[in-house]
Amino acid sequence: MRVQSTAVYESATIGGALRVLLTPVGSAGDNLPFIGLGAELLRRGHDVTVATTDHFADLVRDGGMRFLTTGSEAEYEAAANDPDLFDSRRGFPAVMRLVGDYNRRLFDIVTEERNRGPLSIVAHTLDFASRVIADRTGLPVVRVHLQPAVVRTSYRVPVMRGTTDLSFLPRWFKRVLWWFIDHRVLDPAVAPFVNELRARVGLAPTQRIFVSQIDSPLLTIAMFPDWYAPPQPDWPLSLRQCGFPLFDATGSDDPPSEAEQFLAGGPAPIVFTPGSAMRYGQAFFEAAIGACARLGRRGLLLTRYPEQIRAPLPAGVAHFDYAPLSTVLPRCGALVHHGGVGTTAAGLAAGLPQVIVPFSHDQPDNAYRVQGLGTGRRIEPCDLDAERLAGALEDLLGSTAVGRRCAEIAALCAARDGIHRACDLIESAMLAELRRG
Repeated sequence: MRVQSTAVYESATIGGALRVLLTPVGSAGDNLPFIGLGAELLRRGHDVTVATTDHFADLVRDGGMRFLTTGSEAEYEAAANDPDLFDSRRGFPAVMRLVGDYNRRLFDIVTEERNRGPLSIVAHTLDFASRVIADRTGLPVVRVHLQPAVVRTSYRVPVMRGTTDLSFLPRWFKRVLWWFIDHRVLDPAVAPFVNELRARVGLAPTQRIFVSQIDSPLLTIAMFPDWYAPPQPDWPLSLRQCGFPLFDATGSDDPPSEAEQFLAGGPAPIVFTPGSAMRYGQAFFEAAIGACARLGRRGLLLTRYPEQIRAPLPAGVAHFDYAPLSTVLPRCGALVHHGGVGTTAAGLAAGLPQVIVPFSHDQPDNAYRVQGLGTGRRIEPCDLDAERLAGALEDLLGSTAVGRRCAEIAALCAARDGIHRACDLIESAMLAELRRG
């Protein structure tokens, strides 16, 4: 049921302005793109609110946007302390336990914000609460997917674990496989809290949540280009692809002074990061330090959890809590990381060869795509050591073909502003929906 008077519509869109609530879920790789979208929508004159955890409150407020909390800093740190989050088998149920709590809180936030007046939602993949409310009330919701692994298809299926690409299998078999995954893996972790929310608004239970609830019939935005993930024939009709949402939200184009001094103090280093929320990267950083020694290269280690790194560090290797990838990577020689889509995109935009060590979630799929582009290599976490890492880096850095391909991909990234294009689509869809209302 969708009820909206002309007077209400006019009050919500004076001068073409919208009241927008963005709902990112997860770590920095999930939040920064949404903060970037919010900053651009704010620049265009819209009233922007971001609902996320306290960990990102300063970034939201520094960008001039209104902040609503979905969880405390202590809760964010407790989640980062859970080793299951980074396990290839236990990671999904662990994440969904957190997502369930988040969605219960978000349901109340969206309900309250909607009661304040006309509202539009820009929803993360794992924001199920907004979709539930939309199914009942007609609330305008645009869904944003950050990684291709979450877009359902029975053609080019994502690499979910290891290095096996099952796309060669017959489509009927892949459909059966998806049915099994939905009923035996995904729904047991997701359906209970989604159907709990549906019951609160009088909706019947549903199943196959990652089919029935993951997209928006109004507009689904895929924040990755078609050369990274070519469109599939069975993607949702409402889906539109944009470029990567390259955004750092630092308020400055310069790295911290200590990082700047390190970058300026010698040859281009290799950057190593296992992700902003990873607290169990001791083996990753030990391999990084050893690889630098074998190659005679400088290394820049990024993590806000320094207890993962042995001290003292050898000469030529430095640790920093944070440095903006958009300004640091173009001054570096290579990138070694976990395969999160945000870090992957930053490496592609900087034209760097990448070694990806995928731990869980969408990371194996991103690693497979980077390798397929000819811009990187993957090493399984169980195989990671200094010797293998040094060998992979030596091969990449010594290859003229890889260097040429990295430059080609960087040019493709530069040719498309993903955030600007996504905001064009959001404005068009939301204003049209309000007019129809």
